[in-house]
Amino acid sequence: MNLKRFVMRATLVTAVAASAVGIFSGAPATTDVAKAAPEQTGDLSCTAWKNVGSASTTLWGTSSGYGPTQAKAWVYSGMDDKNDLSSRIEEMTMAGMQANPSVTHKNAGGGAREIFGAACAFRDKGDDSALYCFGGTDKPMDEGKGESYIQRLVVKTGAWEQNVSVQGAFAGRFSAAAVYDATHDVIWVSGGVNNCSFDDVVNGNGCTSSNMALGYLSFSPALKWNTVGVNHNVFGHSMVLDTMGKRLLIYGGSANAKDGRSTLSGVDVSDANPDMAKAVSVSATGSGPAAFYHAASYDSDLNAMFVYGGITRNYLKNNESSENRTMALDLAATPAKWVNISGASLQDRIGGTMFYDTKQKASIFTLGRKVLGSGTPTAPDVIVEPTIQRTTHALQCSRAAVVPTNTPGPTNTPGPTNTPGGTRPTNTPPGPVPPSVCPGLERYVPRAAIDYAAANPTSIQGYDQLCNPNLPMSPTNGKRGRLGLQNPSAPYHPIFNSVVYKCGCP
Repeated sequence: MNLKRFVMRATLVTAVAASAVGIFSGAPATTDVAKAAPEQTGDLSCTAWKNVGSASTTLWGTSSGYGPTQAKAWVYSGMDDKNDLSSRIEEMTMAGMQANPSVTHKNAGGGAREIFGAACAFRDKGDDSALYCFGGTDKPMDEGKGESYIQRLVVKTGAWEQNVSVQGAFAGRFSAAAVYDATHDVIWVSGGVNNCSFDDVVNGNGCTSSNMALGYLSFSPALKWNTVGVNHNVFGHSMVLDTMGKRLLIYGGSANAKDGRSTLSGVDVSDANPDMAKAVSVSATGSGPAAFYHAASYDSDLNAMFVYGGITRNYLKNNESSENRTMALDLAATPAKWVNISGASLQDRIGGTMFYDTKQKASIFTLGRKVLGSGTPTAPDVIVEPTIQRTTHALQCSRAAVVPTNTPGPTNTPGPTNTPGGTRPTNTPPGPVPPSVCPGLERYVPRAAIDYAAANPTSIQGYDQLCNPNLPMSPTNGKRGRLGLQNPSAPYHPIFNSVVYKCGCP
């Protein structure tokens, strides 16, 4: 579909990262999800964004899904630099290593709808692994009507299905957010707007966000769309799955297509039954960016959410402004706190997509466009071609070492007064570190497994080993004695993802 005559009739349809803060239509619950912080957690520290590749296409308003088993991501939906809707599917392969990340790009073929504003997530499930994309709009931009499409790309066959048959009715929308929940084996979808046209925006009227019920796509015994008793009035937001806190974190977005919001809210998904999901408040110190059409990722290794890009105000106008700070929500702190990652900027990134790569231990950001710029005409039917940012970047972070303050050092013990020659015994090396259990582990691991590991620490991987085996023991290089999951971002498995002893939590 060629939309040049509707250039700048870009309805508010930018998809958000699947990786992925809403405004609840009703009063949210006031209790926080119980989540204790690690006892020894250092401050977050990140390198600058590193250029690790370049996209094979020029798109903004994209969405993506990441498959950890495949170490790949798939990008779909959006508008190109000629203001045409796209049906392109781009495959990104995490081609490097943690010490030297890199990403390769290729065109993964067509067969998808030409659409803008779909919300995508990747279900990592063996032969059934697939990218699922929800909603979007393929109507002329002066209509801005959301569609109820559910599409998917099946990785094993490479086939794209434009109409996936599911039980239940998925409400038409665009600019929603989606994320895969491996514990429940469902894809959650939040927010979105049903109708918002170019005229609504450029005339200064904005758009009224739609009251969308939080829902999820389940896969067994058949594909089914389900809704729960939580509503969101927001679009252009991000959503991630906080695997440590067992909650969805919904951030930013807009309710009027005029102003970005910095609202942070959550949905407790700790119950084994996803129908029991409930709205919860999330406490955080500091302030995050007030942006919409940004992107977010959740770093399961550090228990932190990273946010970048988006519009702060004046969307599609000649004084459009963007958010260029890299912000982290440190979820390991109590309460959670916002951290400005100084020096980490990609400049303008409106409608890009981001996800966390568990292979290269990095948040990956790709595509998006620059702001329109001062003097850019925004009248209807004026051709304004956006400048696309094609580069792909990686952000790698760590935590600073913390010297324990509550562990007394070794003391000299005077020798017995009747010891011949008055000699004193020398200090003996410290014994095994006392084992302890990471807070909240019982929500992920059966109690029997935790009790066995606590009672038999020497039989569990990692116990009493140096945090860094290549360095001598010191106040900053202690021994492993904290029981946690080997991979906190994946469900517990007694063989493939068992408990291990670590230096800290998570």
